[in-house]
Amino acid sequence: MKRLTTIFICATLTMAFFATFSCTSNKEIPDNLTAKELIQKGQESFEKSRQKDALRYFNAVIDRYGTDPALYIEARYEIGHIYMKKKNYEAAVPVLEELIDLYAHYPVGTFPPSYEKLAKLELAKIPENKLAEIHEKQREKEAALEKAQKSVDLQEELQQSPQDQNAETELPAESEKSEEPAASSDSNEAESSVSDPK
Repeated sequence: MKRLTTIFICATLTMAFFATFSCTSNKEIPDNLTAKELIQKGQESFEKSRQKDALRYFNAVIDRYGTDPALYIEARYEIGHIYMKKKNYEAAVPVLEELIDLYAHYPVGTFPPSYEKLAKLELAKIPENKLAEIHEKQREKEAALEKAQKSVDLQEELQQSPQDQNAETELPAESEKSEEPAASSDSNEAESSVSDPK
């Protein structure tokens, strides 16, 4: 019994310790911070090896100020850079390639020029075989998503088909009903004109 109590106390203290020191990453980001302040806090968090906090700040820039192309590019680059520092290439590649694609598809001067070069330099650090492996995984994911979308489309089509068939079978019945009263009213008029000798 004494041993169970000791284990329980140790477990409680351990959980309290982790809860205390992980609170900074669960803390809400104040709404009144400007984009530059968020970026600054993200960079400070990264320098203090608090990558999760840094990612939260950079994602907040995108969520709050992402319609500004320069801020979007800067925050996305910082996110890609963090993934590169963590050697999480699978997360970094899509972010960095997105940046390069944006530069390729928009007029020169739309975005700050430095981030295109930085994104290319970061991608160049990834070993070619690892990059090829990541691209293969991306193609597989895209193929799986495409297959899933086709399945969803087919299911929606099949669900609509019975409704369409029901609608088609109901339409003639309704039109027959509407024709019957018209026919009976015509015959009533004819009967009334025949029976009325005036």
